[in-house]
Amino acid sequence: MSDQLALLAAIRDTPDEDTPRLAYADWLDEHATSDADRARAEFIRLNCEVIRLNGAFQSPEYTEHWWSLANRLTELVEEHQEKWFAAFPFQKTLEAKELWKGFPRHLEISAAKCLTTPRPPWELEPGLTARLTGSTDDLRRVIESGWLDGVESLYLKQDNSVDGDALATVVANSTCAPNLRWLFFLNDNLSDVGARAIGESTKFSRLRRLDLAGAFATDGWAAALNSPFVSQLETLSLVCLRTTQSRPGFEAATILAASTRLAHLKELLITRSRIGTAGIRAIVTSPYLQNLQLLTFGQEDFDATAGEAFTPAILPKLEKLQISDSNFSDVAVTSVAKSSLMKQLVHLDLSGNPLTSDGIEDLVGTGSLPRLESLCLDESRIGDGGAKALAKSPHLNLAALELANCGIGSKGMKALAAAPWADRLVKLNLRGNSITKASVGALTSGNFASLRRLQLEGTVRSGDLKTKLTGRFGDVVDL
Repeated sequence: MSDQLALLAAIRDTPDEDTPRLAYADWLDEHATSDADRARAEFIRLNCEVIRLNGAFQSPEYTEHWWSLANRLTELVEEHQEKWFAAFPFQKTLEAKELWKGFPRHLEISAAKCLTTPRPPWELEPGLTARLTGSTDDLRRVIESGWLDGVESLYLKQDNSVDGDALATVVANSTCAPNLRWLFFLNDNLSDVGARAIGESTKFSRLRRLDLAGAFATDGWAAALNSPFVSQLETLSLVCLRTTQSRPGFEAATILAASTRLAHLKELLITRSRIGTAGIRAIVTSPYLQNLQLLTFGQEDFDATAGEAFTPAILPKLEKLQISDSNFSDVAVTSVAKSSLMKQLVHLDLSGNPLTSDGIEDLVGTGSLPRLESLCLDESRIGDGGAKALAKSPHLNLAALELANCGIGSKGMKALAAAPWADRLVKLNLRGNSITKASVGALTSGNFASLRRLQLEGTVRSGDLKTKLTGRFGDVVDL
């Protein structure tokens, strides 16, 4: 293996680490044969720095520096991407934000286009996800041709005309399967048959993340959870696309909770499965999920007792909890706030639930979230009362607050602007709320010393108000 490929392999093996990327940037500088090579090295270094600041940003002195880096990244990618990615059939011009620590994230392409395009050198762009669309026959031909051999991440989102079970069988037996680290397979027609084909495959020797979305039921879950490769998974997402009968339900949750093979699982995402309160309890008390760091429930339609299921939770490493669009009510929030699990959380997402100011007051009024840095309540309609409950809490220490479409008016915004923790906010999302002259006055007079992003897209109509906001926040505000 050449030095270049060894460095790229190190990036693949440790995707969250900066050191291998910076070492590769040094290698590019040392072996540069063109301005494009030197520019790519500079881009990798600056992109790593910007992303580091995204996580560490706490004080206003970073603002000017951050924007200078971001502008330079845009210049570099606009000038050099044609040469950087000449061997990859990107269908559009890339923006700097579409690259992560120096490398592109997604290549979207139709299967028909793949069949007329040379196979890309996947090994040169670690972490690149191939996102394919097309007919059953075209997708089958691409997979069987070896065009995807070497790709690490494969995203297959197909329409209803694609035979999901047939395509799942092709993927499970393909020559690209042994190199895959992430497989996303979404198909309305993916039944237990297709889920079983993937689950029983012996070829996914490197798979670390599996996202299955389809019409499979309990048997499909069981097949995935009993697969030869499940013990190596770090992320598992199971989505039921059916809206009526045959959804997995509580039984599937008990199968998952009893799986002894999930010891390495760090992220678990469950959507539209009808697991219910008993299913939550089975998962959060499982002795085999002790390494979970993120747990997500989406579109689950829980009842008022769902919050009680978290009280006996034994997930010592959990830091991120998302319960979205799941009818998680004030009663449920009041119960979950009493769980010892809350004291561990760094991120909490309760978006899309029927919450009011009462639930918010119980959530943040007792000091049950001492480590919380990010809170998302989008689409929850908490109103001014909920905003006031957040603002008056002395226990919060938020860096990010998401309150899009929450029915907040000028009184709520005035309260948020005067919150004792407002000066620590890095990101504030207020899209879809009522932005009036009084609201703008409250925001522009607030102590948002660390704010780097204020989201108000499509919300402010008046040109005068836009001028006032940009005059106060500059490029930080999105209008």
